[in-house]
Amino acid sequence: MKKILTLLLFICIFSISIQADTLSKAKSLWQNKQYKAALKIYQKEAKNDNPKALYFLARLYYQKRNFALAEKYLKKASSLGYLKARYNLGVFYQNKSTKYFDLKKSFDIFYALATKDKYASAQNRIGLFLQHGVYVQTDYKLAVKWYEKSAKQGDVDAECNLAFMYASGKGVFPNFGRAHNFAKRGYAQGQEICRKVWKQYNLKNFPEDKSFKIGFFKPID
Repeated sequence: MKKILTLLLFICIFSISIQADTLSKAKSLWQNKQYKAALKIYQKEAKNDNPKALYFLARLYYQKRNFALAEKYLKKASSLGYLKARYNLGVFYQNKSTKYFDLKKSFDIFYALATKDKYASAQNRIGLFLQHGVYVQTDYKLAVKWYEKSAKQGDVDAECNLAFMYASGKGVFPNFGRAHNFAKRGYAQGQEICRKVWKQYNLKNFPEDKSFKIGFFKPID
């Protein structure tokens, strides 16, 4: 029995390795503008229920504004446990320019990812819902809680949102030194919110909070 389980595990790992090599080849072909050859590989892998191939096709159809197929492939990849596809399905439902716009579906997807899977980007999205009062009641303190959970995992968007909260005093006591801490990385990377907060609140004129280290802080419970 042990030998059989070992053999099955080896076959599984070998199969995953082959799939990874195949998708790597397809990606290389696509980058070299050999679109037909690349697309053929992606479509074949999608038929074999490869979630990454399904996700690629979803993105492609979205760019072509074929939203029906984009949703179909995102949902299929999501059902296979691909968290990135599930997250982007939530983003998909936030697009007001399509008939698929549905804030309830979007929120439910993000909330499940944020709580069950501890998915940092989804935690940040929940914070945005709460900060701006979209679909749910505005709650700055709870928004800060979710931003902190996300920032704890290194999500730069959450760091920028926390920089705004600390600079504006929404949900927390104003602390420009801490806002400086949270905005610095995103500002250097050109992140829009961080750059806006940095300039609006003149954070360069406030010293960093040396007692506070991002990544080591304790999120609000």
